[in-house]
Amino acid sequence: MKQGFVYIMASATRTIYTVTRLVWFAEFERMDDAIAWEKALKGKTRAKKMALIEERNPRWNDLAWDWFRDASSS
Repeated sequence: MKQGFVYIMASATRTIYTVTRLVWFAEFERMDDAIAWEKALKGKTRAKKMALIEERNPRWNDLAWDWFRDASSS
């Protein structure tokens, strides 16, 4: 079975789902578990989604800021 991820994106002004900054994600070994969590997450209030982000990433840092940086530039 394929691995899956669930993530929350946000802008610098903390607008959730504007695709400019990765502020939260979860990794799942099974795709169906990721889909179930995504459905549950969609049903949560904005306040609960923000609490999830702030629990792991209180400064709302971009968690993917260097994922695609060229290895030769480091």
